[in-house]
Amino acid sequence: MEPRKGEASQVAELRQKVRDLKERIREIERRFELATRAATDGLWDWDLRTGVVYYSDRFLALLGISRAEITQDFSGFRERLHPDDRERVLSEIHQHLSQQTPFDAVYRIRTRRGDYRWFRARGDSECDRTGKPVRMAGSIADLTERREAEREARASQQAYRALFRTIDYGIAITDIEGRFLDANPAYLRLVGREFGELRKLRYHDLTPDRYRPLDARAVQSMVASDYADPYEKEYVRPNGDVIPVELRCWLTRDSDGSPEEIFSIVRDISSEKQSREKIHNLAYYDFVTGLPNRQLFHAHLQYSIDKARADGDLLALFFIDLDRFKQVNDTLGHNAGDILLQEAGQRFAGALRGTDRVFRSG
Repeated sequence: MEPRKGEASQVAELRQKVRDLKERIREIERRFELATRAATDGLWDWDLRTGVVYYSDRFLALLGISRAEITQDFSGFRERLHPDDRERVLSEIHQHLSQQTPFDAVYRIRTRRGDYRWFRARGDSECDRTGKPVRMAGSIADLTERREAEREARASQQAYRALFRTIDYGIAITDIEGRFLDANPAYLRLVGREFGELRKLRYHDLTPDRYRPLDARAVQSMVASDYADPYEKEYVRPNGDVIPVELRCWLTRDSDGSPEEIFSIVRDISSEKQSREKIHNLAYYDFVTGLPNRQLFHAHLQYSIDKARADGDLLALFFIDLDRFKQVNDTLGHNAGDILLQEAGQRFAGALRGTDRVFRSG
């Protein structure tokens, strides 16, 4: 029996709607398939009514397995969970399905090679009209490299903090304006202050004013090249003690490249400076009298001659000998001779003008 004309039109319209609906479904499926292939996370879809679990190609690739190597029910997933994680993960899934709490878990899954990798799984479920869960789906992301990087970062940070606390050199961290952000125990001992005191100060507050231009040049150098050449200056402790130090400083920048923090490694050079001064004194000053010796005399004489010529001044040079000095040594001993030389040197020095010099040539 042929449909009537009006009915035929309705049937044709209905068939077209069915075709359009099927095409829309196919388009959605193509989009889903494309999104599934492009996703960096693995996707899973668990039909709770049939027990069948769908794993995306990316999910399988993350484990290095083929679709034939995992059963298409929940047991395939459960068996690959790390034994130490299995009970916890199953409990979290059960809690989600029974209470509709968020499902977000981190656990280990066995790969094809037999090792375990860390993954983060997120999921949600769908319920029927009675409120019974009928489907649960979600994704997994491989966290192994990230967790390893975090572990290494923690280890590096712990090593840094241990070094920061125990190293003999002082370490100070300030912002570009010189406000203290951190300082290790060695630095606090060096400056004779608690960190709470430093937080109220600027970097230059620890230093005599004459060193401020030196600090300013160091900051300018760091802003230009992230580093400042080592330089020396002095710290003044609250009790008035002056401590000579050597600094090595460099600058860190934020993600935008703007100056962020200044790291300073500070070394107490008191002993080193004393040694340098001792070596200098031995080289240029007489051990007995403390007067400049012959070597320093020649250098100063040449300078004085050149300056007198340039200024058109006159220059006088006196050579003074102590008569019968050998008799003092022979009769009273060398200690008495040394005392005589020291007294003579002090008297000569005391009788001269500020611009004159006295040397021991012997």
